[in-house]
Amino acid sequence: MKKLLCALSLLLCVALIGSTTVFAADTGDEIYAVATTAEGEDIILADAPDALEIGDLESYELILGDEPALTVEQTDASAVRSGADNNGYFSADFTLPDTEKQVYLVGLSANKVAEIQNKIIENYAKGANFKLTDLSFIDAEKLRQTDDGDDYLCWAATASNLLTYTGWAAQAGFGSTDDVYESYIDAFTDNGGDTVLALGWFFNGVNTFEVKQPGVAASATAGTGGYLNDYSYGELAESVDVLTGGVDALSELHQSLRDGYGVGLGLTIYHMGSYSGGHAVTCWGYIADTAYDPTDPAYYAGLFLTDSDSDQVRDGDRRDAPNILQAVSLTTGEDANGVMTFELDLDAANHAIVDEFFRLTPYSADVVKETASDATRDKVNSPDLTNFGFYLGTDLTTQDYEYFDEKIESNTKFFYTPVIKDEADKTYSGRTRIVVTFTDADGNTAFTRTVNTNLSIRPDYYVSFGSSLINNNGLSEGDYTVTVTLNGDHAVSEAYYYNNTYSFPLKVRDSYLLGDFDGSGSVDIIDATGIQRMLAGYHVGDEKAAQRGTITGKKPGIMDATAIQRKLANYQVSYPIGEKKLYD
Repeated sequence: MKKLLCALSLLLCVALIGSTTVFAADTGDEIYAVATTAEGEDIILADAPDALEIGDLESYELILGDEPALTVEQTDASAVRSGADNNGYFSADFTLPDTEKQVYLVGLSANKVAEIQNKIIENYAKGANFKLTDLSFIDAEKLRQTDDGDDYLCWAATASNLLTYTGWAAQAGFGSTDDVYESYIDAFTDNGGDTVLALGWFFNGVNTFEVKQPGVAASATAGTGGYLNDYSYGELAESVDVLTGGVDALSELHQSLRDGYGVGLGLTIYHMGSYSGGHAVTCWGYIADTAYDPTDPAYYAGLFLTDSDSDQVRDGDRRDAPNILQAVSLTTGEDANGVMTFELDLDAANHAIVDEFFRLTPYSADVVKETASDATRDKVNSPDLTNFGFYLGTDLTTQDYEYFDEKIESNTKFFYTPVIKDEADKTYSGRTRIVVTFTDADGNTAFTRTVNTNLSIRPDYYVSFGSSLINNNGLSEGDYTVTVTLNGDHAVSEAYYYNNTYSFPLKVRDSYLLGDFDGSGSVDIIDATGIQRMLAGYHVGDEKAAQRGTITGKKPGIMDATAIQRKLANYQVSYPIGEKKLYD
């Protein structure tokens, strides 16, 4: 991982973002709910459901005065998740009254859903202030002592919260997030660490912190962890880089919450403008300003967090600490290199840059696990080869290993190479068979390549497989699946084999010239005329003509014909007319 996360006392604001708002006064309109039971039956409730009723529902929509006011869904009815009232955890989705700010929260027990619902109804009926400042959440907490051994274990507290929410802690026999956290405290030295690697310890007993940065990072007592060894943690947990991902990464964070993942954040803290340290917190929801498009940074208005440093008790049991949900505004800034950053405004003196977010797949009986009898299921004493990525492209002059083309030109020579990682505490070394197969939409093998080579990879490092492999003939137009298999013959003993194969989609498309409406192979006045004839109803062209002729908008129009005419007259045009493009 890129950096170590260490402790920093951090008090996040607890007021809901934005100005206080109110619902309209009581109009006597009806309050009811449209619901789906856990058995899949659709019903209408004559009133808002109470906490016990909520626990028996799969989902419902609260209707106030004929307008939807709240949408509630059970996060994962099949998961047995520790710490939740009634049947499980719920999500709540609603818009702050008199604003365009959408609130989405996860990790709610049925009682907490009822609390939010009552606030909404009360404000609707009475016009009272609407605040969310006292919701209790999953929140492993440090102790405010000098000898408790957890001053720098924010990364472990965050991992504990994720494991509890997603149900994995219950599968390992833990009753609460504080129980999980204390297993980390007992096992690890009090140093910086990383949330994803902390999950690796829980599932597989790995101690990659010490392997990567001996004497600096936290280290665990040998033989600890490894509670769920049928699963490889790398198939369940990952980090997403927000610094390079920008708006796309924030959009992915939002979707991860909606998809039921446990989500944590890796932060860099600045005090009075100066670097102050790293930190990890748990994310339970977001505020989106729907006045903006999701491609606009202003759309991402805030996040809901719990923090292991925010409500510590001085003595006694960490279970006595209040578990408070905190809302923090999210703004954009720039780093020293002018790169856009997303920043949490903590208080007048402190702010945090969101470096990355972590996500953990929720438990279900359908999650794939190891079944091979010859897999050692021991990442401490055996290597574990995994697919870390794949480079593919048609730029043979640079063979740029920084990108992967999800769409390449048909019948064009291309390069490809797997990226291979050893996700264990033991070095991988030995003769390895690598098989790459391209399969078309009908399941036929269009192209395959087998390579036998010697590999040596250090723990938690990855390598690109030597020089690029080349396909000289390219592939015909169509949709393909690329499958990579490593060490498929089990020539080298590994902890896991089920993570040695992965697949991903690839689009192979014919090319065209932008503006070449008639498909002749060049852009000329006939293309401008063709668009005009289409608009007048005389000519529609072939099925791909619209894509070739769409220059300025979503479909061909008079502006596109004019742009072509200006280009042919040698006027400056801001569109890449004549440039090669690939069909959708």
